[in-house]
Amino acid sequence: LRERYDEAMENYKHALEVDADNRDAFYNIACIYALRNDKEQSLRYLRIAVLNGYIELDTLSSDPDLRSLRDDDRFRNLQQGVLK
Repeated sequence: LRERYDEAMENYKHALEVDADNRDAFYNIACIYALRNDKEQSLRYLRIAVLNGYIELDTLSSDPDLRSLRDDDRFRNLQQGVLK
């Protein structure tokens, strides 16, 4: 659903209705918010993804969708698994 953010968001939120612990859905919602330059919401959903067991922290560094977050200390903490 590349660049069809509203539709993608709707699908990921539906996935969370089916499985409230779906860490991949939380991660992808974070990506959509980052692409929309909503840093606060993006970081919120990334944190929830990590809290729900998203352990591919090296992906955070390479995912181009998250480029807008890379200068934020909270993002750097998440990259290291720090959940402050």
